[in-house]
Formats: sequence, C-alpha cells, structure tokens
Amino acid sequence: MNTAWARARWRARELDRELARGVPPAERPELALRTELLTSPRERGRLAWAIEALVDRAETPRRRFRSRVSIRSADVRESRIALLNLAARLDSDHPVDVQGVALLRDGASPLYASQASPSLYHATRAALLALELLPADVTHG
Repeated sequence: MNTAWARARWRARELDRELARGVPPAERPELALRTELLTSPRERGRLAWAIEALVDRAETPRRRFRSRVSIRSADVRESRIALLNLAARLDSDHPVDVQGVALLRDGASPLYASQASPSLYHATRAALLALELLPADVTHG
C-alpha cells in the first residue's frame, strides 16, 4: 500500500472534516484519494441506504428494545422528504461534489445532537446543495 493510501485510511475523519470545510482535494494526494472513495458509487449507495433506513426507523413504532444510539425521530419525520431527496441524489448516476458527501459523515449531525444544533431539515438541505457541482468543478475537477 502506498503512503498516500495509508494516510487516507488512517486519517479518514480528519480528511472528511477538511473536505467538508471545502479544502480542495487536489491540495494533497490523501485528500484526492479520500475524495475518490467518498464519491464512489459504492459509498454513495451505502450512504443513501443508511438515510433511507433512518427514515424507516423514525417512522416505525418503538420496539421494546432500544438501540444504543438515539435519533431525533420527530425531526427525521419532519425532514422526511428532504432526507429521501438527499438519498435519491446520492443514489443517482449524476456526479456529486465531495464537500456534500463529507458533510454527511460529520459526527456532530443534528440527527443525534441536542436541540441547540441546526435543524435537521436545514442541515439536510445544506448537504443536498453541497452535493451539486458548480460549473467550475465540472471543468476543473
């Protein structure tokens, strides 16, 4: 395994945060490799499936046993259409900007955070918009 691939694996969270902030993937080889992984059809499909499963979980009546991770089900239900649009966009064949994908991998997601965090709907819309490639991205990316 070459050095850039090793760094891309070991520092995935840090690289995701950099990409979410808009650091250009071309800035370092490990960012470019991480971008390749995050925007791959496999990873996009995995994220789309996770979003759809989250919506299903929020809409299903509570079971006797709870998971260790608690989601904000009411917020998920309120943001259902935006979340499903996000999943559909990820699952499409159209290219995406890595910044939007990296935003989805943020551990401080409003899915789990306190009420003081941004609304799930607004965070979902921001991620959906961030997935869109700007014309400069298409010609230079």
